[in-house]
Amino acid sequence: MRIAPHRKRAGLTLIELLVVFPLLVILLSGSAILLTALFRSQGSLSSDLKAQSSRARLAVQLRSDAHAASSVQCESPQSCGFTLPGEETVRYEVQETALHRELRRGDVVLEREQFPLTGLEGTFSLDKSLELPLIRLSLASTPE
Repeated sequence: MRIAPHRKRAGLTLIELLVVFPLLVILLSGSAILLTALFRSQGSLSSDLKAQSSRARLAVQLRSDAHAASSVQCESPQSCGFTLPGEETVRYEVQETALHRELRRGDVVLEREQFPLTGLEGTFSLDKSLELPLIRLSLASTPE
């Protein structure tokens, strides 16, 4: 008597599927959690880089205006104005969440810029004790 060889199975059994599906669910949910954390950190990093870039632009612009100015007036810790050659004036003003820069020639506004200060307080100070006046913009974290 001959014994028939075992046939190869063409599919999966129910028990094998009951083991594989929960493993796939665990793997996919772990991937979803990881992707969510990755997208959150990417958004946070992107906003931090944007803020840092804006502050660097502000530093370059303020330094440039200060070096070109013939005089400076600080009416309050939140505002400062520079008189430039050619009847131009530049005014910096710290408002709620931004520092505003306005370049004027007489009554005509030539440029307006806004530098976000999210989470920061800005104050101007003028030191006239040196040979030339020194203007400082101090940025400090706002207390929570």
